Amino acid sequence: MSSERTTRWILFMTVVGVALGGFLFLLGYETAARIVFAAVAVVPVVPQVREMIAKLRRRQPGVDVIALLAVSAALVLGEFLTAAIIGVMLATGRFLERAGTPLRLPRPREGEGVDRA
Repeated sequence: MSSERTTRWILFMTVVGVALGGFLFLLGYETAARIVFAAVAVVPVVPQVREMIAKLRRRQPGVDVIALLAVSAALVLGEFLTAAIIGVMLATGRFLERAGTPLRLPRPREGEGVDRA
C-alpha cells in the first residue's frame, strides 16, 4: 500500500472511529466507547514511531514527538476522548503534509503591487 493511500486510510479510520466512539457513548456503552477512542488515539501514532525515533536520535524533536507525549499522557490520565482528538489532529496533519504541495506565487518586483492596489 502506498504511503499516500495509507495516510488517507488512517485519516478515514480516525474520523470514523471518533464518530463511532461518540455514538457508542451516547447509547450508553461507555467502556466500548473508551476502547474505540483509545484505538483511534494509537492508530496514527504507530506508523510514525520509526520517524520519531530517528528524529530523536538526531536531536531534532518535532511536533510528532509532542503529540505522542500528549496522547500518552491523555491515555494514562483516562482522557480517552482527548487522546482520540489528538490522534485525529495527528492524522490530519500527516495527511496535509503528504498531500499538500507548496504554493509558490511569483514574487512582485520592487515597486509593483503598491501601484496595483
